[in-house]
Order: sequence, then structure tokens, then C-alpha cells
Amino acid sequence: MDKLWELRQLRRELMQHGHWHGNSLTRIEQLTDQLNALFNESLLEVLNLREGGLEAIRPLHWAVAFPEAFLPPDPDPSGLHADTGFHIITVEFNGVGSAV
Repeated sequence: MDKLWELRQLRRELMQHGHWHGNSLTRIEQLTDQLNALFNESLLEVLNLREGGLEAIRPLHWAVAFPEAFLPPDPDPSGLHADTGFHIITVEFNGVGSAV
């Protein structure tokens, strides 16, 4: 959870200051990769896939992609809150799901 908070804070600072510092971008990329790898490990087990089995589907981890939507502005030891996040509607076209 600390890495997710760090990612949220870096993204917030970059949005507030309106400039993209190279070190911050590098750190955001590192954190994103580390968090995605961590969440992917769980998916490999749940979906009973071998290492590399997620490359074809490349899952989106919503809390990593949008930490500001899932975490409140200030760190809270209780973790995620019920009033964070957002709704997504999926529509299926010819058997292929698409988020709108």
C-alpha cells in the first residue's frame, strides 16, 4: 500500500505543479511496473496461468492506473474507502467487451 500512496502523491504533485520532472516520471514508471507485477502475481494464481500468461490479456489494475480515484487525499491507515473509486459500464459488441 505504501507504493500505491507514493504513486498517488507523485502524480498529484505533477498535476498540481504543471511540469513533468524526469526523475518523477521515472519513479512513476517504476512504481507502476512494480505494482502491476505484484497484482499480476495474484491473477496468475487465481486464473491458474503460467508465468507470462498475462501478456496476451494485459490486465488493467484500476487502483494503479487511477490511484487518485481510489485513495483519499491523505494517507489513512484503514486503506481504501467505500466512497472512492468510480463506476464503469461495459458493453459487449459481437462477443467482445468494451468499457464506455
